[in-house]
Amino acid sequence: MTIAAATPIKPPTGRYNCHGLVLASRRGNIPAPGDRVDIGQLLEADGYHPIDRHEHAEVGDIAAYIDERGEVEHTGFVCRVEEVFRARKVWIWSAWGALGEFVHEPQVSPYSGAVQYWRLP
Repeated sequence: MTIAAATPIKPPTGRYNCHGLVLASRRGNIPAPGDRVDIGQLLEADGYHPIDRHEHAEVGDIAAYIDERGEVEHTGFVCRVEEVFRARKVWIWSAWGALGEFVHEPQVSPYSGAVQYWRLP
């Protein structure tokens, strides 16, 4: 993890987690303490569809970090997309637990899972 490629946006809070930032407008933790929620199923129930490639990500899409079990362990928003030397550079805004909120490149975070992008049709 290279923190130099991540910009702090907001200090940490216990009011919401990464999924609460993305899916509940900072209004709570998802899942609530003691609950078990499949975030992938929740995204599908809300009408989101996975995007086939990183190069197709757009501002407003959800970035979901998939762990080794195939479950969503972390989420964030695509907040910026830049064209850099004929390549698309995607930036994500997400909450990193006790570290706060950051804008970062997909591969720069405490979460090591593969990134999958989701979009509302």
